[in-house]
This record gives sequence, C-alpha cells and structure tokens, in this order.
Amino acid sequence: MKRLTLVVLYVFLVSSAFSCRTSPPIPPDEPQAEEPADTPEQSEQPEQGEESNAQEDQPGYQDPQGRFSAPIPENWSVEQREGYATAVGPDKKIKLHMMALDGGKVAEAIEQMWPKVNPDLELEATQTLNPPAAQGLEEITVVNYKMGKEGYVKQASGWRVGNTVYLALIEGELVPVQKRASQLQLIASGFQKSTMQQESIAGKKPAKLDKEKLAKFDAHVAQMVELFGVPGASIGVVQDGEVVYAKAFGERKMGGEPMTTDTLMMVGSTSKTMTTMLMADAVDEGKLEWDKAAQLILPEFSVKDPEISKKITVENLVCACTGVPRRDFEIFFNFNDMSAEDTIESLETFEFFTDFGEAFQYSNQMVATGGYVTAAALGSEYGKLQDGYIAAMDERIFGPIGMKATTLSFDDAIGSGKAATPYVLGLDATYEPTPLDVERFVVPLAPAGAVWSNTDDMTKYIITQLNKGVAPDGKRVVSAENLTHTWKPQVEINALASYGLGWIVADYKGQTMISHGGNTTGFTSELAFLPDAGLGITILSNGGAANNFSQAIRNGLFELAFDLEPQASKNAQFAHKTTVEETAKMKKRLQDIDPKAVKSFVGSYQSDELGEVTVSLKDGKLVVDAGEFASAVRPMKSEQTGELVYTTVDPPVIGAEMKFEEKDGKKIIELGQGVVSYTFVKTQ
Repeated sequence: MKRLTLVVLYVFLVSSAFSCRTSPPIPPDEPQAEEPADTPEQSEQPEQGEESNAQEDQPGYQDPQGRFSAPIPENWSVEQREGYATAVGPDKKIKLHMMALDGGKVAEAIEQMWPKVNPDLELEATQTLNPPAAQGLEEITVVNYKMGKEGYVKQASGWRVGNTVYLALIEGELVPVQKRASQLQLIASGFQKSTMQQESIAGKKPAKLDKEKLAKFDAHVAQMVELFGVPGASIGVVQDGEVVYAKAFGERKMGGEPMTTDTLMMVGSTSKTMTTMLMADAVDEGKLEWDKAAQLILPEFSVKDPEISKKITVENLVCACTGVPRRDFEIFFNFNDMSAEDTIESLETFEFFTDFGEAFQYSNQMVATGGYVTAAALGSEYGKLQDGYIAAMDERIFGPIGMKATTLSFDDAIGSGKAATPYVLGLDATYEPTPLDVERFVVPLAPAGAVWSNTDDMTKYIITQLNKGVAPDGKRVVSAENLTHTWKPQVEINALASYGLGWIVADYKGQTMISHGGNTTGFTSELAFLPDAGLGITILSNGGAANNFSQAIRNGLFELAFDLEPQASKNAQFAHKTTVEETAKMKKRLQDIDPKAVKSFVGSYQSDELGEVTVSLKDGKLVVDAGEFASAVRPMKSEQTGELVYTTVDPPVIGAEMKFEEKDGKKIIELGQGVVSYTFVKTQ
C-alpha cells in the first residue's frame, strides 16, 4: 500500500495566529511510503458510532473496505459512520471526516458530503485551490470556508485517483485547531491507498552532477529567481564531499550591488542546526548529557508547569515536543529591552498547547534556551549566557569547520561591508526594503536564529554534516555518534516528516532528507541533504518569506539528480500564482481611514505581554508604533469573520490584523485571534 499525500494548504493551521499574510506552501511531492501493517480483519473495525482509541487499539485507521488508511494521533479516537469515518480530537472539539467515493469530480464530492457529515454547518467558501496533481493523481482540490465571528474552522480537501475520490473534511473550534494543527496535518498527510504507483529513489544513488545537469539546474534556478522576483539569492550544491556548484543571482541591494557567494545573509532558524551541533560537541566533551534535566544545569530555567520543568531534559529543549508553543510576538515587540536571560525566564509564562511529548509544537524560546543551557554547561555565568554561547560557537563550530565569515555579531556582519539588504513582500506582491535594525529581533533568541553566513561557508557546513562531523580539511569537529543523534526523529510533524534535535527529518521519495529552513523578516534560507546519497544544497536569499522559492530550487536539484519526473516548477508556478492572487484580494479589500471613526483611539496602550504601543493619526494615516517597529494600518472587512479589522501595510510586518474596540468603557486593541491573541488597553 502506497501513501497518498493529501495536499492540504491549511490556511488557518499553518499561518500565524496573528493573521499575518503568508505565502501558500508548495504542495509536497509524493514521497514513497513504507509498507504499513496488514489491514486488520473487517470484524476488528468498530461498529457504526463506536469509538476506538487509536493509541491502544490500532496503529491507525483502516477503511473497512480496504480503500485507504490513515495514522491517528495519540489520544484521538475514531468513530465509524455509514460511508465515512471521523477522527475526533481529545477535547471532542475537532473532527476530521475521512471517506472514499466512486466517480465524479472532487468539488462535486465535497458538496455532496458536507451535508452528510454535518447538515447544520453554514458554508461560505473564501478560497478554492487546485494545486498541480503529482504522479498518480488526476485532481486535487482544497476549499477554505468563512469562520464567522464564532471562530469555527471548516476546510475541505480531496484528491482523485482514477474513478475514486478521497476526502478529508475538517471542522472545529479555532483554538483547539490551532493547538493541534500538527496532529491534523499528521492525519491528512498520511492517507494511504493500495493501488497508487509512485516514484521511489529508495536505495538509489544520484547521477553525477556533470556540466549538462548543472546547466539544467542553473537554468532552473534562474527561472525561479525570475518567477518569484526575489531581490537576490546565492546557492551552493555539495556532492560526495565536493562543492560542485556555487553561484549568486540578482542583487544584495536593489539598484546595482550584485549578489555574490560571499555576501552575508541571515540564515534564521537554520541556526538551530548549528546550536545542536554545539550541544553534540559539549556531550562529546562530557560537559553535557542529552538526558540530563535542564534545571540541574541551569536552575533558573522553568516552564509554566513546575513538575514538567523538573522533567525537561537537555534534548527536550530542542525537540519541539514539550507542548510549549510558538510565541514570536513576545520577542518582536520587546527585543530592544530583552536579554538571553529574559528569553529563558519568559518560558515560565507560556501556556502549554498540548501535553508533554504529545504533538509537534515549535518554540524559538525553547531552542534558544537549549543554546544558553549549553553555554552554562561550558562555564558561562547567568547574566553572561549570550556572550558565552557566541564564544562557544566561534571556537567549537565556526572556527574548526572553517566558516571564517560566519558570525553571530550584527555589528561584525554589517561592518564587513558584505551584508545584504533585507526585503519583504509588499502589497503589490513585489519586494520592498525593510529596516535592517528590525532584524535584531533575533538577538535575544541567538541560538534559534541569529547566525549570519554565506554560501561559501554554508557549503563547508553541509560537507561537515555529510561527513558526520568531519570538516572539509579532515579535522573532526564532533563525533558521528552525537551528531547523528541530532538527526533522530523525536516527534511527528506530519506523516512524512518528524522533528529531530534542531532538524526536520523527512521521507523524500524513500530517501531520508535532513533539512531546516529559516526566516527573519527579510531573509530566507534553506539547507537540505540526503545522507545516503551524499548530496546537499544551501539556498540563501534576501527576500523574506521566500520559502516556496527555496523549496522549488531544492526539489528541482533532487529531481535532476535522480532523473525524476519534474514537479518542482509546476508547484512553484502554482504557489506564486496563488500568492499574487491572494495579495491582490487583500489589497482590494483595504479601505481608506475615516479620521472621525478612529480619532478617539489615538493615544498610548499597554499589553501585559507585548508592552507599550502608541497610536497616532497624521495626514490621514493611522500609525501603530511599538518602538521596535511601526506601521500604518488600514481598515478592511475580515474575509473570515466579516468584522472590520485594521491591518498593517508597511514593512517589516505586513498583514497583521487587529481590532480597535471599546469594552467595559475602555478603548482596546485586540491583536491576533484564537489561542494566541493580545489585548492592549488604552492608558492615555
């Protein structure tokens, strides 16, 4: 039985809780799945309406007619109904209906089945997507629906193979959906079907990247640069321990300064992989133990639950598996006044989204703490953890590998004269510059995202990873045992990928792919390698949120190397087209400021979590200023709730929605929605 990856874009599930505009992800390719367990006898299936605990009774759901199966997360249950099955979340507030139907189009099947699974739902489609169908698929459709003021998520996704249509219909309250987004992705991405044929490169070696293949790759990169309009990009490819391709495209600063392979750019969260390499080195030296309680090294560390605080180990800090969620706005609004120690102490205030070890929850503050705990283990005092971390990275990682230009110092990067200018995607779906100083928001989170590097250095880093800890000059930097420990899956992200220790470990058509991307406001990075194939790639760009661009280049390389059916360019065309269309829709909804309507909201506001902001009205512009950054905001009708909201329209954050309201006689600003939302109360 082969896995049929359901392409679910999850507008609600993967976009930020702040409604910031994001690009739609490229539909994943169809990696070869492992053979699942044999289908249980039909008599073992639950009767209609009967619940089964997926963790105790079954490894996943098996359709009684043998048409498909799906993984079911821990603590979820499955209800068998007539003609379909429903996966139900632990709190009973999320449902994912699964089914297979004979004949017809996907859209027709969606319209037919919603009334059957829930006849009381009000459905108003806000977006219908038809991503390109990968090998073995005839049709894919994704429909997102208006949530309404009550915040009820509805999404329909389906695909057609031959004469059979497969559907996943999701419904649930916004907060539980946000908390358990990764578990929904696990189910939806894990659909498997017995007869679908897919490409597999399991056990295969890639072709040598000779001049002909590299010329084709070069043309692919140039096509992607033109398609996405990124200001600049620099790409390096490693095969069998050698750099076989290193080339820059576009400009490091628009207007005439060319990008080069030694141009410095921020790598964002790709920094996490370097932090866990440092941790592995400290374990080698006996200064750190993966399974040692973090509090025994850094007593100041604590999360909201005192008992869990005692249990969290060193590797738990970087596994994305503790249940501590992503809370980036706490950093973005306060970074000018934050230290490494403030980052650590902030964790004590964060609500857990899921139980410890239950689901993938990505937290920059947790990974940063992992780096600072390592610094403490290596002898740094509390109050000087960031200096200690930076010194350790220079001495133990960057230096030994030969990454001479790579740095965690903003001042050094800018002073080098080789730093690129960051750009963000504007309301015209083209790039515009963003203030470089705003990128300093990552400084308190240094181990999670503050590295500056270039292609020349990043290719050395890939070689060291592929050599399992041996640098290009032959010097061992870290043991193979502890380096590869960071590649081990810790928690599932979806059916095809897990999070390791600072790495994403995925199945790429039967080959293990180790990777991590990175984003700051105006830079994007991607690093990926296939250990068994000896092949890796690094992509750096000074365009923000350019993940679709970088993944298209990565996948294009792997397709060429293994002579696979081309899919990367098709997916890229779709992703770019959708981004342009969605941006245009948003811009069209923007209204002009009515000075009379907003005049009473001018003043200073305070949030317990995000601090102070000021609202001013001048020359017809309403501006929200957080100190660290400022943006004009304009009103528009929310596509999801129908309410009047105000959205930021200037770099560095475009598309963050907020509401100006009066409650209990007080003027307030509500930023975000659902589980991660913030209230600013007017103080003067």
